[in-house]
Amino acid sequence: MRKARNLRRDPRLALSIAPVDNPFELVVVRGKAVEWIEGHAAWEIIDQLATKYTGEPYPRGQERIVVVIEPERQTIGIG
Repeated sequence: MRKARNLRRDPRLALSIAPVDNPFELVVVRGKAVEWIEGHAAWEIIDQLATKYTGEPYPRGQERIVVVIEPERQTIGIG
């Protein structure tokens, strides 16, 4: 997976989240990848999230990795 290879080489990342009903309440978290969870442990986390939002486990098409982020800075809102 290209994203995983790139993130392992340079662990800095930014994650942006915005509610559908108010895109101006944007939350941006900047930080670095500090832990990689693979295999069965990763699928447990992924399935838990998928079941919460879709009601069923995530389809098994490709291998998935969970990356734990250590936040360094956060920004809330646009301004």
